[in-house]
Amino acid sequence: MKSDRSHQMIISKILNNKSSFYILFIILAAIIAYSNSFQVPFQFDDDPNITENPLIKDMGYLMKPSQYCSRIDPLSEDQHLCKFFKLRYVGYLTFAINYGIHGLNVEGYHVVNLLIHMVNGLLVYFLVILTFRTPFLRETVLRDYVRFIAFFAALLFVAHPIQTEAVTYIVQRFASLTTLFYILSLVLYIRWRLLEIDVVCTDKSGQDKLKFFYWKKIILYSASVLCAVLAMKTKEIAFTLPVIIVLYELLFFTGSMAKRVMYCLPFLLTMLIIPLSLIDINKPFEYLLSDVSRETRLQTSISRWEYLLTEFRVIVTYLRLLVLPVNQNLDYDYPIYDSFFNPEVLLSFLFLFFLGFSGLYLLYRFRNTAPQARLIAFGIFWFFITVSVESSLIPIVDVIFEHRVYLPSVGMIVAITTGIFWAVHNWKRRLKTIERAIVIVLALIAIVFAGATYKRNTVWQDYIRLWQDVVDKSPKKVRGYYNLGHAYQDRKIYDKSIETYNKAISLDLLYVKAYHNIANIYVMGKDYNKAREYYTLALTINPTSDLTYYNRARLYFIMNEYDKAIDDFTKAIFISPANSMYYKNRGRVYAQKKRFDVAIEDFTTAIGMKPEDSEIYALRGLAYSMAGNKMGAWLDYQKACNLGYQKACNTVK
Repeated sequence: MKSDRSHQMIISKILNNKSSFYILFIILAAIIAYSNSFQVPFQFDDDPNITENPLIKDMGYLMKPSQYCSRIDPLSEDQHLCKFFKLRYVGYLTFAINYGIHGLNVEGYHVVNLLIHMVNGLLVYFLVILTFRTPFLRETVLRDYVRFIAFFAALLFVAHPIQTEAVTYIVQRFASLTTLFYILSLVLYIRWRLLEIDVVCTDKSGQDKLKFFYWKKIILYSASVLCAVLAMKTKEIAFTLPVIIVLYELLFFTGSMAKRVMYCLPFLLTMLIIPLSLIDINKPFEYLLSDVSRETRLQTSISRWEYLLTEFRVIVTYLRLLVLPVNQNLDYDYPIYDSFFNPEVLLSFLFLFFLGFSGLYLLYRFRNTAPQARLIAFGIFWFFITVSVESSLIPIVDVIFEHRVYLPSVGMIVAITTGIFWAVHNWKRRLKTIERAIVIVLALIAIVFAGATYKRNTVWQDYIRLWQDVVDKSPKKVRGYYNLGHAYQDRKIYDKSIETYNKAISLDLLYVKAYHNIANIYVMGKDYNKAREYYTLALTINPTSDLTYYNRARLYFIMNEYDKAIDDFTKAIFISPANSMYYKNRGRVYAQKKRFDVAIEDFTTAIGMKPEDSEIYALRGLAYSMAGNKMGAWLDYQKACNLGYQKACNTVK
């Protein structure tokens, strides 16, 4: 009986504490919506950033990434990774912690991603709650709806299927984690601004209270600035955070302009973090300008003007997905526009202009009569400001990705939810049941969104299903077929893989990676002549592919055509001279030809590049042994054994 009463008391407290009830409901909704995401495998860009990324697998590299980056080819893809590691250190640090705890078990990564998403939902809730405590909104007519606005904004945010790419797609933790630091920085800033210090206290307890509030303000403000710094070192979209804080200060607080500028100044200074991470500050000024121009273009030939015009259409697509999340796609086949007067571009621009103007109009029209209009306007401005980093004048290879709307969606969802309850307030005298009806409708929308999120996650659960979904929705895009072919190849469904790669080739005869992978399949099937044919075709298209030369060299080695193998390994080394694997394998061929002196030179070069590779020591030890250098062989076998190469240990014994 006592147990039953205690349970009833706990439930009663939860229900009476509305915030606790809402928070639990938001968390529960997120868990249900993503309950089938924990076994989703590593997908697409997860491989270069996580599963194949040496920087997150070694704490030495993590603490001093420059040691790793200085040893690799400046033109290799790994150097590109090094640049992003420097920019997004905090995000990569969380992956390193995941790897240290879970290895490559996806469950741990998904749990962290979901926790981040849940925290973001709660931060949206508290952002709205705190905003209604600011001077302008404290006495708003919507004060009775504050918790409903906060709750449904947060609920729709966590349940919305457009967020799946930022939550289920592991590597896009960059977007969700940046959003966490972004909103947390703003929430802490608001909380700091709302603190009031009772300066009239004269007794000892009053002085203690004054001291407590003084330290509380310091901690809140410092934590807010720290979160801004962490956001900047997680992903470049955080660049707009100081702008949002300044806008919030102007819209929702009052006071001396000089003091308000000083409040915002440390945040504005954090904007230097991202550009300073991109450039080498030791270069002359004219070279710095060149670096900025180069680094604000991410591996694409699209002009800034074309990218901007295309993004007018993309932003409208983002807004459509927020309202009607259907036909989601990991890899959209989006056309590039080059004329402002293209009807689709012009209409998109006019729509976006009207939406932005609506925010300004609401702010001006209701500045004195309906302060809640400030929050709607702020939400609209938030959307445009936060989407601008990836949808303006900085060309990115892929013009559209759904995870890019994760942070912008916060503003739009808050604006829409606030507008709905403003309409409820205005209509409740005419329609007495409108309050209940709107709550039911919003709850049903949240349920539908959660169901759509759950369903979308089923597509992510399987590599083949995901890329089949892409090719179904983007049937003329080569990359979808290539990745579907790769998925079949991983599953060892080689006939379907070759068929799909050939579809990619039919769309783009110069798509060299498809030729290369078909050749790899033929090698596994021991059809060496076919494999050589496709490697040669790949090299005809791209004669600077060191990896293709390397793989064809390995094929020649299998076919006992050692001179051709050496020739191809040499070409691979000429193109990428800092790759230890190329020297190691060329050394093997020289050893097979009994040219032990040259083989030892190659093994020695490879060891200099990768001294932790135990196999190279074992190979050089064998070469020394065959050349008659028993002491050199014993020392190398001993070194290989110390590094964990068991076969060498047996030889030493």
